[in-house]
Amino acid sequence: MIDLTGKVAFVTGGGSGIGDAVVRQFIGLGAKVGVAGRRAAVLETLAADCGALPLTCDVSDPDAVDAAITTLVQELGGLDIVVNSAGIAHRGNAEQISPEDWRQVLDVNLTGALNVCRRALPELRARGGGAIVNVSSVGGLTAAASSVAYSASKAGMLGLSRSLAKDFGKHNIRVNTVCPGWVDTPMIQGALDALSRIHGISRDDAKRLLTRWSPLGRMSEPVELANCITFLASPMASFVTGAVLVADGGQSIVDLGLLPLDPDAGIH
Repeated sequence: MIDLTGKVAFVTGGGSGIGDAVVRQFIGLGAKVGVAGRRAAVLETLAADCGALPLTCDVSDPDAVDAAITTLVQELGGLDIVVNSAGIAHRGNAEQISPEDWRQVLDVNLTGALNVCRRALPELRARGGGAIVNVSSVGGLTAAASSVAYSASKAGMLGLSRSLAKDFGKHNIRVNTVCPGWVDTPMIQGALDALSRIHGISRDDAKRLLTRWSPLGRMSEPVELANCITFLASPMASFVTGAVLVADGGQSIVDLGLLPLDPDAGIH
């Protein structure tokens, strides 16, 4: 049984999806949690529901990050766990994307995580160590069409995590990465709507189409990713650092070149 009693966590992107599930799970396991995001009203609702400390913060702004973590430490007494779950998506290939859109995605998804880690590291050292879990994506391991900024930012997250793990392991700070596949969160609603329109199918059928060749044949629920993050943040993973936990239902292990030979693939 994982017990986070006495631990203090800072979770970004906590207003919905994976971040929301992490906040609720951490609190259920005894931790005190500061939840950061850009939508104050959403954070206030979550805080009222589960007891988290709401911290309105744009992670791409280093000053806002500094203020949020300063408030967290003052209010909750320290910092032991960081979860970087804030992220945005953008559709477009290298010819299509504007410099402004490229910068926005990188600023939130990658530089935002760096901003949080840079401010959090002294607080973690002051507690004798801690854990950082960065949420990347299978999009950082594979290539999807028209996702140049998203894929680059999520691949960068892997390098950031490994560098942090190497540099700060001597301070008993562990840094690991989770790479989700399809997770049923608000972030994927645009993809579901597009598939529904293109194929004239329901949203449920669109979900089935997206996971058609995944070995588990379904999307993850946010709590399933929260389980992975909680493990990596907890003492149960005390000897795990610099690791990448791929939680995608097997999506990334499928050999697409051999699918036509698979009788279960439904390719005729």
